[in-house]
Amino acid sequence: KNVKLRAKKTLWLASKKGEEWFFRNPVNALAKTSKIDDILSSLSNLKAKEFVSEEKKKDDVKKYGLDRPEYEITLGMPLANQEVIFSLHKEEDKLYATTSLSTKIVETEDTLLTDLEKEAEELREKKVASFYSWEANRLHLKKGEIDWIVAKDEEDNWHFESPLKEEADRSKIQTFIRKIESLEATEFIDPPLSLNLKEYGLDNPQAEVKIWIEENEDEENAKEITVLIGSEDKESKKVVVKNAQFDYLFRMDSAFLEEFPKDIKDWKPEEEEEKEEKKEKERP
Repeated sequence: KNVKLRAKKTLWLASKKGEEWFFRNPVNALAKTSKIDDILSSLSNLKAKEFVSEEKKKDDVKKYGLDRPEYEITLGMPLANQEVIFSLHKEEDKLYATTSLSTKIVETEDTLLTDLEKEAEELREKKVASFYSWEANRLHLKKGEIDWIVAKDEEDNWHFESPLKEEADRSKIQTFIRKIESLEATEFIDPPLSLNLKEYGLDNPQAEVKIWIEENEDEENAKEITVLIGSEDKESKKVVVKNAQFDYLFRMDSAFLEEFPKDIKDWKPEEEEEKEEKKEKERP
């Protein structure tokens, strides 16, 4: 339900919402779920190299530095509002561990310390939008004169719904959606700086991409992702992007902007004649 981690140089708190982990402190941001799950997995799989105390007493706890441990992880369990505290302390080359539910103190491997020492910033989800491209079933793109809606049918074919109703090029649309799926931050911009949308050209974004994700084949429960794209810094070749779900922003390389269509024919299926012409040009 929630995890609080205190280590030598780091302190963070995260809570679980659905399948995702969110940091609550020192920043409000989506965590990379797999990294938090890896930490929890390492803790649950802690194995004793040696049992140094079978029935721990105050003196034992003090002897192995666990009265003031270097690492303390508090897990809020979903059942019965139970809390479990893992305490770990390193003395020279030995790592000692105990939990609030155990009478034992053990010596254990120190391989998990690398993960425990990571700051929240290193554990954040860098992806602008976490989804799988094959689950997308609808897309609304706005950029300049472009204002198109395309939707996927049961045979996985894509069709324009607006501004006209006709077939769209499946592979081009899937490639575009995969590009949005793969967008990652090289840097985060957090509040209060991120609240000044004008600074990043996000008060009047140059593009808006809305993607609907199918969840359990229930259209009413479709997840909607909105990605807003600010103005490009031509010199640094960077652009700032916002996921409407979050109050922080993502700075990234702007190369992906080349993938945006410029004309409706860019997303229409190629005519047979055009395909033949392309083949002719590609022949040595």
